[in-house]
Amino acid sequence: MGSFWGWAWGDGSLCVKSGMDTGDRLSFITACLSLWVRFSGKFMETLEEAAAQRGADSAQWMIKAADRFTLAIVSNFQSRYYQSLVYALRDFRTQGLKTKGPFALNLEKVFVPLQLAPETADKISSAMIAVRNARENLTIWDFLARLSEQPTFRRIVVLGPPGSGKSTLLEHLALAYAQNKQPRQHAKAPALIPVLLYLRDVQDAILVRGIADTDAPPTLAALIQQQSAIQKLKPPEDWFEIRLQQGKCLILLDGLDEVADMTRRQQVSRWIDEQMLNYPTTAFIVTSRPFGYRSAPLGQVGLVAEVQPFTLKQVEQFINNWYLQNEIMSRLGKDDPGVRQVAQQQSSDLFNRIKHNPALASMALNPLLLTMIATVHCYQGALPGRRVQLYAEICDVLLGRRQDAKGMVQSLTAAQKKLVLQVLALKRMQKKTREFKKVTGCILIREKLTSVAGDGADPEEF
Repeated sequence: MGSFWGWAWGDGSLCVKSGMDTGDRLSFITACLSLWVRFSGKFMETLEEAAAQRGADSAQWMIKAADRFTLAIVSNFQSRYYQSLVYALRDFRTQGLKTKGPFALNLEKVFVPLQLAPETADKISSAMIAVRNARENLTIWDFLARLSEQPTFRRIVVLGPPGSGKSTLLEHLALAYAQNKQPRQHAKAPALIPVLLYLRDVQDAILVRGIADTDAPPTLAALIQQQSAIQKLKPPEDWFEIRLQQGKCLILLDGLDEVADMTRRQQVSRWIDEQMLNYPTTAFIVTSRPFGYRSAPLGQVGLVAEVQPFTLKQVEQFINNWYLQNEIMSRLGKDDPGVRQVAQQQSSDLFNRIKHNPALASMALNPLLLTMIATVHCYQGALPGRRVQLYAEICDVLLGRRQDAKGMVQSLTAAQKKLVLQVLALKRMQKKTREFKKVTGCILIREKLTSVAGDGADPEEF
């Protein structure tokens, strides 16, 4: 009878049946061991490969998770930063006005786009000509839309007289970007991260020096990070520096002229030039009154534009917006055809009065004065019967109250300024003209200015 063998699985062991002789058993065991070595070797090799792949997959998952976590932190900061801008800028501000409505109006709903033009005709660049040919009435969005095509528009100075809407323009820009609504303003407006700084508030930080007077002033990124509103949000390290280097920010610097001391203003101007060189792909917009800018001009600017007075169409649009928002707020947010009809009646009454009164019409071309006219018309009675009160408030606001509301230090009070200007006004009335040369004005006010402010007062600076 031949030998035989078999498996016995009861206890998981390999059994060799007794029908085999010793030599067969040894051959069989050797063959099994050889098979087991091959099996186990391939098994372990496959297991190691699978484990290695699992390890690599796990590592990739962890890396991606870390990236997602970092992105979440960054995105979370940007979201919180944008929300803080919305909270700070959503209201239409009327700093320094004595007559105010009981409600804060929505800036986005009241704002009327300002028209811009080059400072002087001989300074129109070829890039500016191209934009003007494409569209006659230019706004700041027309320039921002061409940033990628025209690097000249990365550095813009916007000049305008008091109350022309320069600060409100920058607040409008920051608010639009914070709400991601720039495409509504212009289809080609680039996606940028807005940063709004009021130069009157940051001048000390810009000009601070160390004990040895050798410390460099802060970089733009460091200055931004220093702002208390930013620090409260706990931004990731170098968040602004990275984006400034990448050209992803829109830097809005308001009120160069509000750095009152001329020497300090010139130092701030040089600092701005340095930041423009440090971040060559970043977009900058700086605002100033003309006189303040000409004493401290920027060297790295590509375009100097002037805010244009409102047209009658813009006056009407602003009055309509203002009355509609005021009426909606007075009805606790209710907006229906009845509310709009009341607002339209009130705005039409004021606009008709402005159109038929040259004195009011000339003032209404200035956004701040138009706001005051609308406020007085709404809350103090019909114009022009209240013009005396209106003129008195305009003088108070422009000569001092608005600056006080901004926290600006003034060398003369509003009352002192009035005393000096009354001399000039009287002389102009006697001559029956409102125009005069600067040298003539300096001569007329010199004596009164000296009596009010002392021998050190400069009529030209006044």
